[in-house]
Amino acid sequence: MQSARIHSAAMLCATLFLLWESGAKAWAAARQETFKVIRQFPHDPDAYTQGLVFREGKFIEGTGIYGRSSLRLVDVETGEVDQLVPLGWQYFGEGVAVAGNAIIQLTWRQGIAFIYHLDTFERIGSIKYPGEGWGLTHDGTRFIMSNGSSSIAYRDTTNFEFQENITVTDDNTPVRNLNELEWINGEIWANQWQTDRIARISPDTGEVLAWIDLEGIFDWQSLGNADAVLNGIAYDAATDRIFVTGKLWPWIFEIKVAEQGLPDATEITIATPGNDALSITFPTFKNASYQLERLTDLNPTTQPITEDTITGTGHPITRTLPVLQNEQAFYRIVGLSNNDP
Repeated sequence: MQSARIHSAAMLCATLFLLWESGAKAWAAARQETFKVIRQFPHDPDAYTQGLVFREGKFIEGTGIYGRSSLRLVDVETGEVDQLVPLGWQYFGEGVAVAGNAIIQLTWRQGIAFIYHLDTFERIGSIKYPGEGWGLTHDGTRFIMSNGSSSIAYRDTTNFEFQENITVTDDNTPVRNLNELEWINGEIWANQWQTDRIARISPDTGEVLAWIDLEGIFDWQSLGNADAVLNGIAYDAATDRIFVTGKLWPWIFEIKVAEQGLPDATEITIATPGNDALSITFPTFKNASYQLERLTDLNPTTQPITEDTITGTGHPITRTLPVLQNEQAFYRIVGLSNNDP
């Protein structure tokens, strides 16, 4: 099988091209957003992910469970664990964050945060704090910490001392079970434990700016473990890439996020599985609408024939089309905006 990646058009036995239509829609507080998968990467299915950070082509991952908790350096492409530091049987590992040349890793109920050297993973100290530790991130100035409630704490970078709390709310209602955290483009992103949602939170007011619905990104129920929920957000600031995973998941997903129902121009993979078939694959935003259309020529007056109407799943969709002898056909994928009927 041969394959090629295109952004707009390609000539095989047929020509495939894209036409995108979109309507402007104002952002609103607590808007609903959806996802599409750009790539997926292998992940250790025994890793009970509690914290995830992207740094220089690697993931720094904190895992939980008594007797299995660890700090790991993980290759993004292969999922291989390059380095692993166990916490000890008495500790339940939680969120991780990087500040300067140090990695900080929380524990659940032990009230201790461990400090590691960023380059060597050598444990170089520890800090005590009251209450439970869940998620942790760093905004470049301060640590930001969750404890499973609706409260998020800001802590000093140098000594981890408490500075202030904000309460996370949606429509003036507290949002509980805030778990793994990530600082992304001036916002706090938080997994909500035992849901398939990520909250995008204002760091100043605690208001939920948007909910990202990731239901369907992975069938975690098939693992037969009620704890195997969505948990883990990492951000590559250099290339604006977002990664998500879950506890005990065999995959880490690179995703893009958009308003519900809104498609966008996308990269297409074309393959020719045989002389009489053309296979196309394209990423889709969940619940966005797409049409696959065929034309016999590119004359502006030619009316396309709708071959298929497609509802996005958030994952790439593949369609295999017949290539007819002595016919030159032109195919296009049309993304329908929210305002289209």
